[in-house]
Amino acid sequence: MLQIVPFFKKRRNFIKCLFAAPLIVETNVIRSQNMVNINKHFISFVKYWGDLGAGIGMVAMSPKGGPYFGEQGGPQITGSEPVPVQYKGQIQIAYLVYTYLIFPRPRRIFPPQKVEWFDPTSGKLTAEAPVTPAYFGQKDDPDKPLKGLIKSPSMSIETHGKLRDRMFVLYDVLFPIWATNPATSDQTGLRSQASEFLKVFDQVCEQPLRPYYYSLGRDWFGWLRELAK
Repeated sequence: MLQIVPFFKKRRNFIKCLFAAPLIVETNVIRSQNMVNINKHFISFVKYWGDLGAGIGMVAMSPKGGPYFGEQGGPQITGSEPVPVQYKGQIQIAYLVYTYLIFPRPRRIFPPQKVEWFDPTSGKLTAEAPVTPAYFGQKDDPDKPLKGLIKSPSMSIETHGKLRDRMFVLYDVLFPIWATNPATSDQTGLRSQASEFLKVFDQVCEQPLRPYYYSLGRDWFGWLRELAK
C-alpha cells in the first residue's frame, strides 16, 4: 500500500527525479563587504531556503522507499525556487506550489495552484493561498500542462546544479540589501552581481514558470533590473 507523506528531502533530490540524473555539486560561498551584519538577521538561502521548496509538496512514497510515480506517472506536488516578495507590507520569501508529471514524457508542469509565504528571519510559514493563473496576469488553463521544456535541452545536470548553487550565493549577497536598503543609487557596487543573478535565475528556474516567478517577485526583480543598468 502506498503512503502519502511530506516530501522533506532536499530540493536537489527533487531535481534528480525531475531530470532523471544524479546531481552532486559543491561550490565555495563567496563573501561580500555588503553582507557584514545585516545578513545575521536573515536565514541563508545557501543553507536553508534553497532546500525548502521540495518539502512543501506531498508525494506518493513506495513501500521500498523513494518517490513513487505510478505506471502513468501520477501527479506530484512540489514547491518552486524561493522568491523574495513584499506581501501585505512585509518582506517575505514566497514559493509557488505546483503539480508536475515525470511520466509519460516529456516531463510536464502545471500552473501554480497555491502560494506560500515565509518569514525570512524565522523561517515560519506566515500565509498560504490558493491561486489561479489570473492571479499572475496569465491566461493559461489551470487544468492543462504549461507549454515548453522545463529546462534547456543543452544544459547538463551538472551545469544546472552549479548555476543553482551560484544563484543562492548571489541571493545571500543581494537579498539583505534589498530587504533593508533598497535604494539602487546607494548600491552601484552590486551592479555586476545583480546582472549575474538575473542571468542565472533565468537559466535555473523552470522555464514555463518564468512569467509566474516574475509576477510574484515583481518588486525583487524590478529592483535587480534597475540595479543592473
